[in-house]
Amino acid sequence: APYVSWISISLDCSTSESNEAMTGKGGALQFRKILEFLQYNASLDKKTAKIKLATVITKRNKDDLLALGKLILEDQSGYKPDIWRLYQFSDQFSDETDVGYQYVTENSVSAEEAEAVIRTLRERFPGQNISYRPAESRDQSFIFISPDLTLTYPSGKKYVAFGNTGKMTADQIRVAITGVRDIVWGKIITNRAIYS
Repeated sequence: APYVSWISISLDCSTSESNEAMTGKGGALQFRKILEFLQYNASLDKKTAKIKLATVITKRNKDDLLALGKLILEDQSGYKPDIWRLYQFSDQFSDETDVGYQYVTENSVSAEEAEAVIRTLRERFPGQNISYRPAESRDQSFIFISPDLTLTYPSGKKYVAFGNTGKMTADQIRVAITGVRDIVWGKIITNRAIYS
């Protein structure tokens, strides 16, 4: 505060074991830390930011999302996310040259499958702010820092790198991010209009 208005946390499964199985090593710890964070946030006298829970819908977790919704929106006693945003996992933006192509194709869900999940969740949790983004909405719509500290954004079937934050000054990072304004910022603002 006062610079952060939203905090996005990612959680894809309803148990620490299933989260570890889906996301890999560290998934169980991530699961526990998110629940601890929600408890901590609930204890704050003054809230300085809203919480978005981000979940990716895949073949591996689509049948577990009702249980995840029940946990996050009903059972756990911490802060309830202000919005639950679900994203379609799709091979639409992958090709055979990608390192994880087989994983992506095996776990992709169609738009119809993802939309069916969303309908079920909205029926089960009426009045909750449940938002959905199909695969095509991701193209040129966000900037992230990859594990090797590279600033990156998705474009078509590739990720475009535009600076390594481990080797840049704060001013260089600011210039790099504002340098892709014409490419990604319009879509970023449109996709995040729900936050306002």
